[in-house]
Amino acid sequence: MGRDLFRPPDPLPVSEWAARFFHIDKTSPSPGLYDPTTTPWINAILDEYPDPNLTQIVLRASAQSSKTQPAIICLAWAIANDPGPAMWVTAAGDEVRTFAKTRLRDSFAHTPPVSALLDQLGRSDDNLTEINFRTMPLILNGANSPTKLQSKPERYLFLDKVRDWPEGALEMVEKRTTFWLGLHKVLIFSTPKTKGDAFDIRYEDGDQREYHVPCPTCGTRGPLLWQHLKWDTDDVTRPGGVYHFRRLFETIRYEFPCCKTTIQDDQIKRVRLAREGTWVPTNLKASPGKRSYTWNALLAPRIPWSLLIEEFLKSKQSYKEGVLKPLQDFMNQRLAQVWDEGQLVNWSKPKHAYELKGARPNDVAAYRFLTVDVQIDHFFYVVRDWFVDGSSRLIAYVPLPSMINAL
Repeated sequence: MGRDLFRPPDPLPVSEWAARFFHIDKTSPSPGLYDPTTTPWINAILDEYPDPNLTQIVLRASAQSSKTQPAIICLAWAIANDPGPAMWVTAAGDEVRTFAKTRLRDSFAHTPPVSALLDQLGRSDDNLTEINFRTMPLILNGANSPTKLQSKPERYLFLDKVRDWPEGALEMVEKRTTFWLGLHKVLIFSTPKTKGDAFDIRYEDGDQREYHVPCPTCGTRGPLLWQHLKWDTDDVTRPGGVYHFRRLFETIRYEFPCCKTTIQDDQIKRVRLAREGTWVPTNLKASPGKRSYTWNALLAPRIPWSLLIEEFLKSKQSYKEGVLKPLQDFMNQRLAQVWDEGQLVNWSKPKHAYELKGARPNDVAAYRFLTVDVQIDHFFYVVRDWFVDGSSRLIAYVPLPSMINAL
């Protein structure tokens, strides 16, 4: 045991260590030995994890786009190379045992540098919420169990699905690292939820890195953004006002804003884009110890763009019918964007100019009223001056596009 504790960390970068040793569990579409070319955007995150100056890492990402996998790999690397008490926290306690049994245990058992450190107690199915290694303990808890978040000090925290945690739970568990200040690491990973919540604040505190891919024609780099994904809406793709998705899918393309180059939803081209990308920080004022990363579902080659467009169009229809949740879920889960109630309507300058009509331009109106006309998927506001004799004049009549029309 002493030799295990004082063994120096493996000099390999974490992504190379994972490619040599780490086993992805069988719940993954790509189980077996980790292949760094499959999800190349996470390699830099893995390689930067051992940086002793890095204490907080936030991953704000879309669902099913390899958001949790880098956390599991970093945990396995720490167990094998730089041990210390660790805690994994997910939203609900009833998820912990399933996660441990279906994902962690499978990966640990087939990753030789980790499985070699498992003691007999750690292998038992009766101890899925506390996995013991010869060098360190790993505790697994739900954020809905406050008493379990307040006891032992932890060097490593892995905090999953933070968007669904009870209020105050994140702040509570973060205090567990106080004893290890300077040696601790907190990795927070989740899809986002609402503007200004605890997870959003942690992301904003970091350097807000975006994954920039090169245009195939001119090489200009930038993130893959939803507004550049195009499809045709005409009598062929939407006959009679109803989408014909098979025809619509044939028109899907991504248009690079730099030179208007387009690419189709081609697996080979999308994989090449992902492999040629680089991380670019956008918040240069952040503390050097805090990094945050974001990526959306357009980046993950195994998620078809046709699936995203169909989900979006259906959520848009629900929005028009007064049901907001599908659109919020799409923004959170697919675009990895926060939901901001203040952006439901994009306030804009008047699109039409009106003269101040009336026979008495020098008269002062007795009242000025602003009224709002609420339509199914947009608003109009009207401003009129009213005079004491009951006459009025129009000041402004302005349509306000809704947030959905800006997507």
